[in-house]
Amino acid sequence: MLALRDYQRRAVDAVTAAAVRGCWRYLIALPTVSGKTVIFARLERQRPSRTQGGTNEHDPQIVRASVQTLPRKDRLARLVPDFNTVIVDEGSH
Repeated sequence: MLALRDYQRRAVDAVTAAAVRGCWRYLIALPTVSGKTVIFARLERQRPSRTQGGTNEHDPQIVRASVQTLPRKDRLARLVPDFNTVIVDEGSH
């Protein structure tokens, strides 16, 4: 497993602490090339069930999708809406 930088660890710890307090919506804002994907991957590993939206596999534990592919009706129709966690990268798009 890749070691996190201090600011990445603080982001993961902040999300984890917020979840303990009952908060389930978070925003992590970091500059380009700061390793948000590494943070997302660490958060995914801590979650007990399905996490994101997919490529062409619709039933694995973690499914990923891009802003270009997820909104397609054919893909959405195949996803079972039982996600515990949804992580949006590039949410401004």
